Order: sequence, then structure tokens, then C-alpha cells
Amino acid sequence: MAAMVTVGFGTLCALAEPTFFYFDDLQSQYLPVSQEMSRAVWSGELPLVTDLSWAAAPLAGEYQYGTFNAFLVLLYAGVWPLGLPLHQAATVLCLAPLAILSAGAFRLARLTGLPRHLGLLVAVTGSLNGWILSWGVGWYPALASFAWIPWFWGELEIVRRGAVSRPRPHAIAVYGYLIATSGWPFTDLMALLLASWCGMRCALGAERWVRLRALALGGLGALALSAPAWLMLLAHGPATARAAFPNVAQDAWTVPGSALLGLFLPSFNAFWRTWGGQWTIRPSAELFNGLVAPIGALIGLGTARWRYLRAHRWELGLLGAVFALAVCPSYEPFRWSFRWLPLLHLLIGLLGAHGLNGYAREAAAADLRPAGGRRSLSQAWPGALAAALIAILLTRHHTGGMVAAGGTWPAASALALAVAIVWSVASAALASRRAALQHLPLAVALAAAGICLISLPHVYSVPRWALDERDLMTAPGLSPDRLYLSVYSSRLDGWSYPRNTGSEALSGIPAGLYHGNTFMHAGRRFVNGYSPMMLGGIYRQLRLFLHGSMEPRSAQDLLRHQMDETGLLATLGVDGLILSHDFFAMIPVVEAAGWRVERETVLTAILHRERPVGLAPRVLARLVLARSDREMDALVRGGGTRGPDAVARLADLPPGADLRGLSAATINGVHTERATVTFTAHVRSPSARAVVLLPRPYLEGYTALLDDRAPLRVFPVNDMALAIELPPSARGTVALRYEPRAAYAGLLIAAIAAVALGVTARSRAPDTRGATKGRRESASDW
Repeated sequence: MAAMVTVGFGTLCALAEPTFFYFDDLQSQYLPVSQEMSRAVWSGELPLVTDLSWAAAPLAGEYQYGTFNAFLVLLYAGVWPLGLPLHQAATVLCLAPLAILSAGAFRLARLTGLPRHLGLLVAVTGSLNGWILSWGVGWYPALASFAWIPWFWGELEIVRRGAVSRPRPHAIAVYGYLIATSGWPFTDLMALLLASWCGMRCALGAERWVRLRALALGGLGALALSAPAWLMLLAHGPATARAAFPNVAQDAWTVPGSALLGLFLPSFNAFWRTWGGQWTIRPSAELFNGLVAPIGALIGLGTARWRYLRAHRWELGLLGAVFALAVCPSYEPFRWSFRWLPLLHLLIGLLGAHGLNGYAREAAAADLRPAGGRRSLSQAWPGALAAALIAILLTRHHTGGMVAAGGTWPAASALALAVAIVWSVASAALASRRAALQHLPLAVALAAAGICLISLPHVYSVPRWALDERDLMTAPGLSPDRLYLSVYSSRLDGWSYPRNTGSEALSGIPAGLYHGNTFMHAGRRFVNGYSPMMLGGIYRQLRLFLHGSMEPRSAQDLLRHQMDETGLLATLGVDGLILSHDFFAMIPVVEAAGWRVERETVLTAILHRERPVGLAPRVLARLVLARSDREMDALVRGGGTRGPDAVARLADLPPGADLRGLSAATINGVHTERATVTFTAHVRSPSARAVVLLPRPYLEGYTALLDDRAPLRVFPVNDMALAIELPPSARGTVALRYEPRAAYAGLLIAAIAAVALGVTARSRAPDTRGATKGRRESASDW
């Protein structure tokens, strides 16, 4: 039922606004990658790597792509063959984890003793809050991983409460695996925090060692099952630009204390530190969670006081810890502390539901029967409290950082006040109708969430690109046999582009630039890509940013000096170029280097090399050795002059290898797939080695064999491309395969752990009904 409510609400949102779930990083990063992963699965391959992008090639090493999450991979493989339009595919992909999140929140609420109608309230609060709909959808791994947090927490509760005589760690391990492999570091911290919090409670209870052992085994099982994801992250991380970023404290997107008033009024403005640490006055809609739950928590604190505090002291302590983490500065691997808000919403939903439940039980115990008297007034009090708080906020002016919400968002403010008044009046009118009164908080929460979305754009701090879906799917003017570089500056990548406050923010970038990973929809090959990690060599030599854009000065230098047949782009195999209108002045320079304009619009131009280099492996005539990183940088870019065929770092070559005089070789029968390249080679010299360059990025994990038995040396050239060393007089078939040891070692560990968990999973299923019943039969729900 909870999942149906959430899916129904999301479906209505998508019907009202077809692109409701299609914005920001989901639009430019995760959705195209999910389609490429689906293609890999249907081709019978593990989605470990893609040949469509250089920057985002190592799918398994990016972590955020969820390569080793069985649920996500199966979801992608099931959705994309349906042939849905992009915005509808995004809707389906988002509704699935939203349904799981809602069902898990309902189950968690029932495990803590709440009745069904308040369990639905917790489900709505946890899944349809402002942060999930404004940020979690765009950052898809956040939604996909947080969806399993309530399930994980529920299993911790089963162990802690002693719902079974022999606590099982298996479910904890499975849900922990689903969280850890979904690709969002913050939910990993949330799971660790919940496990530690539950462990402390178990240590103070009965049978502590039995329960602590179950928690420990469940944590170890989750770690083993998710081994492929974190082993690949550890193996791939040092070679990325992310590893070079300074690990310093960041105060951007920390939650200001005044923003907590957004729990009651989403349009209440506060000063936030946003992108780049800039102060911005903005509404706090990500704090909004349907109004009812925070009012319920206030009622619990106001009417029961010490009883409420004593009954929920552990949950309140956890709430305080999560809030402290949300307002404190963060560090680079876990930057932007407001990403703790989903757990804060879930906790507020639980505490608020228990507050309302306890208040309803006390009201029933008082036996206030007169339909128009004291009973009606007591039932109307929660709504009246909400209306009073909103009215106070609407009249509040503060020169130190807050302004009256009604001054900027009058519709949102007026509608929020109307919902609170209707809640109060309807509660009084339905005081004698128990069934209707029980479901009124859920209806109010859904109405408040809907009004918030109607009156406030849920996308106002992140981009929603106005992309032409037909162009994205067909890529007119782009050849599948060419490798492209899209040159556009960071002004268009969503960080410094002029913003507005409407739902079409950042809509100016043309689809023809194929920014981020959007080219994957059409199956075209690009050097660019939206990579959260970004290969270090590509970042250093091409100055590609994480979102696929390029530093303007570096782009101009590249267009001026590296476009001819001996330049860097020719060495990499780039035969196609896409220029944004910012660089149209460079078109004559590029044409003079042997390029022609294939297609030109007002905002973009597609250029092709007149004499294509091609995507086939080619034998290098010259290899220059660099003794240091500085020398490597100078040689790769050529210092503004014609550079060598390729540059190799001396440290990347085997000891004693002499590659100064290279032999010629013949290459035939080239066959290229996503993760493999095969060709026949014949080295002509009996004394000199040959080096074959392949137009794909160098990744740790590539292995090459000659005739499937003799290993060949694979090393990087130009700090980013891949090369194979062939011995003198070599003749035979060369097979290059992407087989990262970390991934296969992790898969082996996960398989062993799965078998071990399956063998030991013979104890009976936990009787969660017993735990819930015992809770509900307690003397007081406070």
C-alpha cells in the first residue's frame, strides 16, 4: 500500500510535468550510462567498461554507476528494451527505488509499533520529502541507495528487539550490500551510523553478545558481498583526478539553522552557502516533509514532555547526531553536508508519527465524547498549531539573513497556511469518525507535498537542460566510425551558467554539444564524459573537467596547435570535433589544419578531419621517453610546436626495455568490442620491438596476450592512451581484454560470501509480527 501511494503520487507529478524526474545529473550523467550498461548486459557482458567515452570509460571504477549492484543492473536491463522516451525511462527508473523506499519506511514504522495509517505517514515523509524530490532524483545513486536504508534499519531493529531466538545476519548483509554498491558514499556513512547506534543499544540490553555477534556478522557479510565495488574504487582511485583534489573542509551546502523552519513552511527563505561557497538567499524546500510529522514531534514534546523524551531518547539522540552532521563542514570525499537530510526526514517521520499516536491514545483514554465539545477542540489542536506557526513565520522579518517567505513566494506561503487551516477544521469536523480521522494526517501530508511542488519549482538550484531528444537518439551529423571531442567551456556545464528561479533553470545548453554522457544514447564515441572520478591523464593533458567541459584557455591552445596530422588529437585518433559558439572564431584555424565543417547551427558546429586517422590500432614510428611528469606535460602538448607521435613515461616501461628504435609492423583483421580488441600482427624486425597504439584510454586492468598464451606489455602513452609492446619478429593474434583484477577478486569474495550466507540461512524467518505486537501492546506509545 505504501509503495502504491508513492508511485501514484509520482505518476501524477510526471503526468502534470512529463520531465519531472528528468533533470540535472540524471539527465546528463546517470541515464545515458544506465542505457550503456543495459546494452552491455544484453550483449552478454559485465558492464565493467565502455568504449563510447574516454573520460567515463571505467564504469566499474566510477563507483557511482552501481556496476556491481544486481538490482540496478537488472532494473536497467529491464527498462531500456521497452523503448521508452528518455523522460519516461527516467520516470520509471526513479519510481522503482521510490517504491522500495516507501515500502521500507512503512515496514520500519510497523516494526517500531506504529499502526498502519501512521506507517503510511512515515512512508510519505521518508520518500516524498523535499530533498528526495529536489536532489535525490537528480543524484540518482543517492535515491537508489537510500531506498534500502529503511530495510537495513528494520533488520537492525529485528535483531535488537529479539524478534527471533537466533538472530540472522543474512538480511543485514544483503541490504548492506545493496546500499554499498549503489554508489553513494553518504548512505554508506548512514548505514555505518545506524549500525553503530544499534550496536550501542544492544550492548546495554539482554543477550548482548548474541545480538552484537549478529550485527558484526551482518556487517562483515555486507562488506564481503560489496567487495567488487570498493576494491575497484581502491584500485582505480589513485589514477584519477579526484585523488589529487585537496582533502579540505568545505562549508558549501551545510544546513543553516534557520533553514529548519522549512520543516513547517517550504517557502521560508534562509541564507545558504551554495556552489563555490557563495551566500545565496533561497527557500528551504529540501527541508519540507509534509508538515504533519514535525508538528507531531512538537506535540509529543509539548504534551508528554519527559515521557516522550524517555521513550524516544535514543531516536532523539540519533536525530541530534544527524543534524549536527548536516550543519557541520564536510570533507572532499563526503562533501556537502546537507546530503544527510534524507535520514533526518526519516527520523522526523518516525518521531512525529509516534507523537501523533501517543496523543491520539491519550485523547481516547480521556474519553472526551461530546462531538462538538472538548473532543473536537482537542483533535483540532495539531492543525491549529501548524497554522499558528506558519502565520508567525509569514510575519517574521529578520535583517540578519531571513526574509518573509510571503514576499518572494506568496502562492506557496498562502497555500501552506490554507492546508494547515483545513487540517484543523477537518480534524474538528471528523472528531467522531475514527477511520476518517486516522487517515487525515496522511491526506494532509500528501496535499502539503503536492502544493509545495505546485507552488515552488522543485528544480531551482540545479540544471534542467532543454535537450532535443530526437537529436540525442539519432546524433545527426555524427559518424559511428569517428572519435569526437566536444569543446565547450565551463560556462555551459551547469556551474557558472546564469541561473533563474524557474523550473527551466539552465536550459540554454544546446543538445548538439552532447555534453556530459548524453552521446551514449546514440552510441557515438567521445573523448568527453561526465566522470565523478575523471582519469588523471585526461584531466591533466586535455583539461577536461568532471562534467565534460574544457578549460577555455586550454581549448584554444589545443585548437591552435594540435589539430594537424602530427598533433595530439591525431595521435589519440580524434577525427571529429564539436565546437560551441564560444569557439566559432577558431573555425578558420581548424580548417587550415585539414578539417571541414560538416554541419553548423547557431550554437554548434561539427567538423570532420578530411583525412581520417581512424579508430583501428596503428603502429608508432617514434616514441619519446619522458623522465618526469613535467617533461611529460611539455612533450605531450608539444609546447606549441609539432609534437612527437607519442610520449611514454620512463617509469611506465619495464626495466631495461629499449623502445627508442621501433620496428615497423603489419596489422590486419582488427575486431573491436566494448571490452576487447583483437588483431593479427607481424613485427618485421628480428631485433627491434614494435609499439601499437590503440585509440582508447589506458586503464589498469587491460591485459594483452599473443596467441592466447604469451603476455604482452600494456602501458600508457601521452599520459592517457593505451599502447601494446610487441617483441621482435612477433607473429600471431593479439587479444586485448579489460580484466581488472580488483573486480574479479571482489566477485570471487562476494561469491564465497553468498554461498556461506546461503548455507547458514537455515534458521526460521524472523517473526516480525511478534515484535510489532509486543510494542503495540505497551502501556503507552510515548
